[in-house]
Amino acid sequence: MSVGTLAGYMRLVPFRSLLILVAVVSIAVAGCGSNGRTAESPSTSTSAAAATTTASTSSGAQSQPAPTSAASQPSSSAPRGQQQSSSCRAAQLKLSEGPDFGAAGTESQYLSLTNTSSQKCTLTGFPGISFVAADGRVVADNFQRATADPPPSVVTVAPGGIASFQINFGGGGVGCQGEVSWTTVRIIPPNDAGVLSTPFKGSACGGYTVHAVREGPPPSANG
Repeated sequence: MSVGTLAGYMRLVPFRSLLILVAVVSIAVAGCGSNGRTAESPSTSTSAAAATTTASTSSGAQSQPAPTSAASQPSSSAPRGQQQSSSCRAAQLKLSEGPDFGAAGTESQYLSLTNTSSQKCTLTGFPGISFVAADGRVVADNFQRATADPPPSVVTVAPGGIASFQINFGGGGVGCQGEVSWTTVRIIPPNDAGVLSTPFKGSACGGYTVHAVREGPPPSANG
């Protein structure tokens, strides 16, 4: 359209009509924009709701404690007859002197351990040994473990039951160098730190040996 034609058209259309036309066009444009935003709004709301639902679900999943498997549940206690025995402690035992067997230049002395508790327990290995003089001095504690015996085994001692072990030492007398005398024998049970003692008089010139604990009382003096 040429400039002259547009000028003629402007003269033909009243100015008020032109204002009405401009207003209508503005409303139409605003309506299109509004419709566009309205169409987008549900999508935005749906996405936000989905995100909220997902976050809530994740939070709930994290806050719930994980189920405990059967393997991690504490097992029920075993029947009394099937409970495992623990190592005997000095407080459960009584030390007693047993028979002795003398040989040429060597003494063999047996000692017994009685379970005085109401629970069974086990003894495995060699006890610690020392001889104590009347004045309280330890005069001999250098006992060597007997190596010619069978390997130590687990000895289960029932309430009131007895286990025993043997010690050896060189007899004193003429020709003895460094002889010592004692009035008490002290022991430390295997796998324990407690101390037991009982009166036991003797003298020796060395040759101290201890044997592993065995099941049952010591042999009788008659063999």
